[in-house]
Amino acid sequence: MLRLYDYHESGNAYKVRLLLSQLEGKNFFVGDRYSVADIALFAYTQVAHEGGFELERYRNISAWLLRVADQPGHVGIEEEVGTLVSI
Repeated sequence: MLRLYDYHESGNAYKVRLLLSQLEGKNFFVGDRYSVADIALFAYTQVAHEGGFELERYRNISAWLLRVADQPGHVGIEEEVGTLVSI
């Protein structure tokens, strides 16, 4: 459980601890159900390495990233999805 003084940690350390604490004993952020919380957090978490935020050593986060990417209908960031809007 996070305590009030945890807010004074460095930004990255706090964010990792927050992600880890929310995934503790769960497959997704809201219990065992894939939800909009996972979709919203996945977008930035999957590219965290581009900002120097290395998450590979955190097994819970890495496993969660794989679970989200395995969801039906998931479109990867590098995948071509075609024209979304035609003018």
